[in-house]
Amino acid sequence: MAGPRGAEVVVAPGPDGRPRYRVLRQGPLLALRPTPAGLHLVSPAATPLGGDEVTLRLAVEAGARLVVRSAAASVARRGPRGAPSRLEVRATVEEGAWLSWLVEPTVVADGATHDAASSLELAEGAGLWWREATILGRSGESGGRGRSRLAVDRAGWPVVRHELRFAADDPALGGPAGLGGARVVGTALATVLARSPAPGPLTQASGCRVVVLPTVDPGLVLVQGLAEGWRELEEAWGPALAWVASVHRCGEVPW
Repeated sequence: MAGPRGAEVVVAPGPDGRPRYRVLRQGPLLALRPTPAGLHLVSPAATPLGGDEVTLRLAVEAGARLVVRSAAASVARRGPRGAPSRLEVRATVEEGAWLSWLVEPTVVADGATHDAASSLELAEGAGLWWREATILGRSGESGGRGRSRLAVDRAGWPVVRHELRFAADDPALGGPAGLGGARVVGTALATVLARSPAPGPLTQASGCRVVVLPTVDPGLVLVQGLAEGWRELEEAWGPALAWVASVHRCGEVPW
């Protein structure tokens, strides 16, 4: 069950191919707005604030498709006691179902600490398109600190365990072995046709780095991008995401 600050969504296939929301429960810090373009997440303007803890549970039943978007980027701010804010997403995607996560970036403002954790359980025949990004600081800021974790199990087996730690004031985390001076980091994960040919050489724009990584599951690939800004990241990893879309297991990808 969703907690007092959490939200829960259970989606079944509708007769016209659109999702049928069997459960749509929102919390005080996260509103849910179904639209023809998908399910939009709407947060109050001042959230997440340090100390806020929000859990979102998603269940996509067999044969259903769910696209999750957000109305705007969220800005994590320092709370009165300096405690971190936290967003946890737990999703299960059943056989023949498809989950697409296309929320806008999270901006971690100066002085804020923000932790994001996503746990995905995929059936063998489930489809996934997951895209997320973190931006260090608003305009003129160096940004705060935190971490982002992504864990994926496929048919009960662990296939992805990915964690990124960032801190604008930590030379180790911001140096060559970490973000390398980048302010924006993006992660995309998608199910692809097994044994898909690898993409050709990726042209790296100045200040941007993009890499396509295989996982232990031949039908799942990870794309990681680093850039100075959000527009630069979108341009830099566009070719990699286009390749993923071309071999995506579920066909058309809702950008």
